[in-house]
Amino acid sequence: MKNWWYGTLTVILILTFAISGCRTNGNGSVVEGTQVVTDGVEPKATMVPTETPLPTETPQPSLVVLYAPGSVGEQIAAAWQERIATLAQTDGFAFEMRTTVTEEEITENWQIVVMPGYEDSLPSLAASAPNTLFVVVTDATLPDLPTNVVQMVADPYAKAFAAGNTAIHTAADWRLGALLPGDSNNDSNLIQSAFINGVNYYCGKCGTAYTPLFDAPLITTLPTSSSGEAWIEVISELHRQYILRAVFVSEAASSQELFTFLAEINMIVVGEQKPAGIEGLRWAGTIRQDSLAVFEENWTKFVSRNYVSNIIPVPIEVVDVNEDLLSTGRIRMIEETIDAVADGWVLPLSPDYP
Repeated sequence: MKNWWYGTLTVILILTFAISGCRTNGNGSVVEGTQVVTDGVEPKATMVPTETPLPTETPQPSLVVLYAPGSVGEQIAAAWQERIATLAQTDGFAFEMRTTVTEEEITENWQIVVMPGYEDSLPSLAASAPNTLFVVVTDATLPDLPTNVVQMVADPYAKAFAAGNTAIHTAADWRLGALLPGDSNNDSNLIQSAFINGVNYYCGKCGTAYTPLFDAPLITTLPTSSSGEAWIEVISELHRQYILRAVFVSEAASSQELFTFLAEINMIVVGEQKPAGIEGLRWAGTIRQDSLAVFEENWTKFVSRNYVSNIIPVPIEVVDVNEDLLSTGRIRMIEETIDAVADGWVLPLSPDYP
């Protein structure tokens, strides 16, 4: 009998716990754990869609491009590349150097295109990209270019005129020689003419007073690719025949070997590039027309589009002056002549009269 009661009690307890484990939700539905059953039918799960973020295009950085084709020259291109890259990166621009540029390559992020020399493609390139500023070095003011083109005008004939006018001041008895580029093109001939005009503007015929007699300047030309030894050979022969007292050395003729030789023969030198580390060289002055320096001076104006004019002249200066060879009074006269050329009162090239 006792075992019967124990069994009955066990069944009652099991039923009690089973009933207490179930509960209703107040609406007659029975809730069992997390499973909801309504009227005996299990509801289907509802999937809520989530939005997938669309990929966004990364904006391209603003770009400064140096367009320097082979006609510019390796040394000039390298100098521009070094200094423009520094300017661009300092102000947060990306920088690229290219030897070719097409209209299709120019995109909205191209802010400034710098051209150390004029290319025939410039007008069409600028017209195809009106929001891009093109800064180009030219040797004369060019008409009818798009308004987004800035010309930095570096007149090579005015520079040659100033070189001749400066060098003749250093030559006793007008005994002046000159080493100029002699490539077979009209530009080389015009450079020589402008140099002679600069000499003659100061001293007229410039004939020497004692033998060997000649009219200054005595010009020797070689191709721009000539070696330093070749230039030494021609100036040595010229000096042997005519007893020169001064010589102008163009950039094309400049080399350490040549300047060392000129120091050895005690020659007064005016040039376009002053060498370093040559003992005894009698350097009178440097004729400078620095387009890159002018670009640097105007860089912030180019970036802000706040330049005053689309025509920026590149001035000619006489620097590195040795006052023992070029006095203050002579420099003043030279500078006045340079200003007269810049203002159009003096022409570096003789006009072609009919």
